[in-house]
Amino acid sequence: TNPFSINTSRIGLPPFIQSLFNSQTDIIRNGISTTELRLCTGDSYTLQADDILGADYVWSFNGTPIAGNNQAELFVDTPGFYEVFIEPNNGECPIEGSAVVGVYEIPIANPLTDISICDDDGNDGITEFLFSNKDQEALLNQDATQFVVGYYESMEDATSRVNEIDLPYRNISNPQTIYVRVDNIDNPTCSDINTFEIEVFDTPEIAQINDVEFCDNVGDLTDGIATINLEDLIPIIRGSQSASETSVTFHSNPNDAEMNLAALPLNYTNSLPNNEIIFIRIENTLNTNCYSIRSLELNIYPIPEANDVSVLQCDEDGIPDGFTTFNINQLQGDITGGNTQAIVSYYLSQTDAENQVGPIDGNAFENFMNPQVVVARVENPDTGCANFSEVSLEVSATATNNASLEVCDDDGAEDGFASFDLSDANGAVLADAPTGLDVVYYETYDDALVEASPLGSSFTNTVAFNQIIYARVENENACFGISEVELTVFGLPSIETQEETLYCLNFFPQTIVLNGGVIGDAPSNYSYDWSTGENTTTIQVNEPGTYSVRVFNSNGCFKDRTITVLPSNIATITDIDIVDASQNNSITVFVSGEGDYEFALDNINGPYQDSNVFDNIRPGLYTVYVRDKNNCGITEDLVSVIGFPKYFTPNGDNNNDFWQVFGITEQFQANSTILIFDRYGK
Repeated sequence: TNPFSINTSRIGLPPFIQSLFNSQTDIIRNGISTTELRLCTGDSYTLQADDILGADYVWSFNGTPIAGNNQAELFVDTPGFYEVFIEPNNGECPIEGSAVVGVYEIPIANPLTDISICDDDGNDGITEFLFSNKDQEALLNQDATQFVVGYYESMEDATSRVNEIDLPYRNISNPQTIYVRVDNIDNPTCSDINTFEIEVFDTPEIAQINDVEFCDNVGDLTDGIATINLEDLIPIIRGSQSASETSVTFHSNPNDAEMNLAALPLNYTNSLPNNEIIFIRIENTLNTNCYSIRSLELNIYPIPEANDVSVLQCDEDGIPDGFTTFNINQLQGDITGGNTQAIVSYYLSQTDAENQVGPIDGNAFENFMNPQVVVARVENPDTGCANFSEVSLEVSATATNNASLEVCDDDGAEDGFASFDLSDANGAVLADAPTGLDVVYYETYDDALVEASPLGSSFTNTVAFNQIIYARVENENACFGISEVELTVFGLPSIETQEETLYCLNFFPQTIVLNGGVIGDAPSNYSYDWSTGENTTTIQVNEPGTYSVRVFNSNGCFKDRTITVLPSNIATITDIDIVDASQNNSITVFVSGEGDYEFALDNINGPYQDSNVFDNIRPGLYTVYVRDKNNCGITEDLVSVIGFPKYFTPNGDNNNDFWQVFGITEQFQANSTILIFDRYGK
C-alpha cells in the first residue's frame, strides 16, 4: 500500500466527484486570504493547515507528495506549488489547501554621494533638486528592469514605503538627509535602504552699489587719475551678508572674475583716466562654486576751484568794538570763480574744513577777532569733490542817513499795501556821503547786515500802512553804513465811488442835490473837485447826465466818485385797446415816456401790475392809472367795456326777467341803437 495514499472515496463516489464536496482552507496564515506567498532570498515560512485531532495530512510540492510529514504545518524556503490534503477521519468531507511560494532577490542600495548646490532662488536654504543619476548610483550594476529606486524624507517613510518624494524636490531643511529605498519590482518587501545628504549653500549677492565716484588725488588733480581704496567698497558690496562666509575680490575683466584669477590690489590706481570699468566677484567661502559677479564703473572727477578772498564789513551793532555779523555767503562768486553750482561751507580751521566738523553760519557769522580768517570748503555737488581757500574778514565803522517814503494806497486793494520805488530814497540816504557808493535795501536789519535777500527797486511793503526797512551803503561790497527807511502807505478817502439817481423831467426846472459820498466822516474834512468846476461838498443839477468828483483827504490822497443821473418822466397814454362784448373782455394800455411804468384799474392806490394788459374784465366803466415807478407821477384815463346778457326770459319767474346793456353812457357809445328779436328773429 502507498503510505501517502488516502481513501478519498466516500459513499461509493468516484474520487474526482468526491472532490467537489471537499472544503478549502488557507495554509498561508498572514491574515489575508490568499494562495500566493512572496518571500525574499534567505526568508522561510511555515504553511499551516487546520489542526484536526486524528486527521491525516498529505503535503505535496509541485504535485509530488512529500514523505514523512503527516503534520498540520510545513516549513518552506523554496519556490514552488504546495498542496495539502486533509482526511478528518471524523465523517466530515476532506479539506484541501494550496499555496504558490515565490522567492525574490533582495536588492542592494549602494552608497550615494552627497549633493551640494547653490541657492539661486532667494538664499533661503530651500531650492529644487532633481536627484539626477542617483538611481544609477543606488543600483550600480543591478538590473534596472528588476529593481526600482524611491526617495523619502524619513526612515519611517522609507521603511513603510509611504510618502515617496516627487521629483523635482524642494528640501524642507538644510542640510537634509534623503533616504533611498531600492525595491524588487515583483516583491517590494525585498528592499534595501541607504541615505545621502543634500545641502544648499547661499549664492552671495552683490548689494546694490551704484557707480562709484572718486576725486582726483594723483598728479595735477585734473588728470582723472586717483588711488582708490577698494577695500572701503567691500562692506557696501557685502551688505548684511556674513564677512566670514563671503569673500570679495576685484578684477579687470569678466573672465578673470569668473575664474577668480588676477585679483586687483585693494589700493588700486586706475589705468584709464576719468572712467574705468572693473568687475566684482563675491563668493561663498563654504562653497566657492556659489558666487556672483557684476561690473562696477569708477569715475574720477577733478576738484573745484577755490580762491582766497577778503571783505570789509560795517560795525553796525551799536558797539564800535570791531565785531559784527558777516554774510560770508555773498562772497561765493569770488571764492568759486563764478561757479554757481558749487556748495560752499565755512569753518574756523583747515582741519575742521577737511573733516567737515563744526561748520559756521555763512549767512550770519559773528567774528571774535578783527581781522579774522576762516576757511571755505568748495564742493562740487555732483561729485562731492572739494577744495579749500581762506576768507579774510575785517570790520570798519561808519554812519549814513535815515530816510522816509510815502505813497497813497491807490492800487485798488486799499489794504495798506502799496508799491514803492526804493531808489527814491537814495538821495536822502546818501546825503553828505562820499561819491561812488551803492545802496542796497533789505527788509530786516539782520538781512542788511549779512546781505541776505536784497530787495528790488520796486518793493511792496509786507507790513500794512507803516514799515521800517533798511538801506545798506557799501563800496565795492565793503560796508559803509546801514540806515532806516520808513515806508508809509496813506489810506484813501472812504467814499461811495458809484451812484445812480433819477431826475423827473416833468419837474424841471427843479434841482436835485449831488454829494461827495463820504462814509463815516464829516464831509468838511475833505476837499472836492467836481467835473462841473465846483469845489463845494455838494452841487445841484436839473439835467440827466454823468457827473464826477475827486475827493481828497488831508494827506493829498484821493478817490474818484461817479454819479449817473438818469431821466424819468410821467407817462403819456397814447392809446387804449379794448376787447368787449366777448367771453374774455380785456383792456390794453399803450404809453410812451422815459419812465418805468406800472398799471392799475379803478384804484389810484393799486394794486399795480407791470403788465399793461388787463384780462377777464366785466362790462362797465373803468379808470386806468399809469404810475411812474420813479415817483415822477400818475396819469389816468376813463374807458368803457361794453357787455350784455345773451338772452332774457320776461316770464315773471325772477330769473332773467330783465335785460340791460353795460358800458354805454352819454359819454361812451351815445349814438348806439339796440334791436331786440324773439326766437323767430322778429
